[in-house]
Amino acid sequence: MSTSNNSVTLIPKPQHHIVHREEQWMMIDSEIRKRLTEPVLTKSVIAIFGTAGIGKSTFLRETLITRLQEKYSSLPVSKIDFDKELADQRYDGKLRGNILIDLIAGFEKSSNKSANIDSLKRKWETAILKSSGKKKLEQIEFDLINAFTEYILLLSSKPGNHPVIIILDTIEQADREVVGWLQEKLQAQTTDSGYVLWLVAGRQPLECQPFFLRPRYHWLPFEPFKTQQIQSQIPEHPELATAVQKYSFGLPAATTKLVDVILKIEKEQQKSVELPDLEKEQVKEQLILSLEDLLNLKHYFGRLEDHYLSQALEILSPLRLFNVAVVTELLPAKLPDAYKLTDLSSDPLYEIQKMVQTRLVSWDRSRRGYVFEEPLRHIVALILRYRKPDTYEAIQEWAADRYLEWAKNVPSKRLDYIVEALYHRLNLLLIEEDADPVSKLINILEGMIRSMQVKDELIELKEQLEGDRDFINILKSDGMERLIAPLKM
Repeated sequence: MSTSNNSVTLIPKPQHHIVHREEQWMMIDSEIRKRLTEPVLTKSVIAIFGTAGIGKSTFLRETLITRLQEKYSSLPVSKIDFDKELADQRYDGKLRGNILIDLIAGFEKSSNKSANIDSLKRKWETAILKSSGKKKLEQIEFDLINAFTEYILLLSSKPGNHPVIIILDTIEQADREVVGWLQEKLQAQTTDSGYVLWLVAGRQPLECQPFFLRPRYHWLPFEPFKTQQIQSQIPEHPELATAVQKYSFGLPAATTKLVDVILKIEKEQQKSVELPDLEKEQVKEQLILSLEDLLNLKHYFGRLEDHYLSQALEILSPLRLFNVAVVTELLPAKLPDAYKLTDLSSDPLYEIQKMVQTRLVSWDRSRRGYVFEEPLRHIVALILRYRKPDTYEAIQEWAADRYLEWAKNVPSKRLDYIVEALYHRLNLLLIEEDADPVSKLINILEGMIRSMQVKDELIELKEQLEGDRDFINILKSDGMERLIAPLKM
């Protein structure tokens, strides 16, 4: 019956150093402190978001819950984790009632104050066992919602008007209908007092459907680790941080894996790992193996038995965005055994929908294409380049040619496609380890401009390149200045 573990308990800390994301904690701590003195309607729902492996659950477990227990031990706290145990369950009235009961149970444990809903629990369990009909369940669910909101009011209106904290983790595993129900039936009813604080973590920015709730929402992004944060995870070897970042792309889950490998190698060899050691083939192999192990988790790619899904994402990983045309042409060429046009499952839209269901792929409105979430995409592409270099290079070549062709044929997206074609040409130059990739890239760009007569759009093209994170990261400031110099008018 229970959804998942709602008890708020301390977990033994792993041996590597935890990066606590102090800025995010201070923002949440500020909202709690405000509510200790007066009601606050704004920022009543803090929606934490970031790609898989970015450290949301670690933050909730290692930083938020730990510090709540240390600093605010008297505050009522309840937590629900919509983890993989819920991924395959049906999101119906039974689950909604279980969520309410679990949240109440968490509050009873943390506050030592009974909600007095034992009779309602018995009615709920009896109704489920007897399958007594939808209307009966709806009535008891309605009673549970009222009991929940009254209990929250009771907890928050104790002497001193203590805030009440509700934590929902991995919300992306919940059905859209359940998220809407949580917002409309629970958040709307509990945030109007100004004392309740919801903390909701998921991979995508949580949409707020009830318009009247939007002013109470605050979206809190989690970004990949910077070099300084990686250094704090491996304080024994701060000089290795940049090299580790080349493999992890700042993804905390990957960084932790790589640090564990380095510490393991040191233990086995009984000597410190130094920067040149990371270029040795046997060390590289262990680093790549650790990343592959990370990606084997069901948490990332959904059902483990769906090998084709992970293969499809692997093939698409060198691309920064893709569409139906890409899936229709690229996947059959690179996965001929798995992709059969006679199968219903080979429909491109169906394939993309399966990818979207992993929560690793989403539609980018501004770029009008599907994107595989970064930095996970970079890690998958790195593994592809290491394991199947010919395939990786062939995909880059295919993409560079195809985007250039589309740039000629689709005037409305010409500049976007030029930038994508240029990006894949740059990657091909990096594969060749060209001594001066910028000069060759400038020649390629000038050729594109001449062939498509885009002189009137050079300023706009320059602005697109200047704002492109990948070009900035790869070329650095001097290379970027050289690349955009011919575009200045």
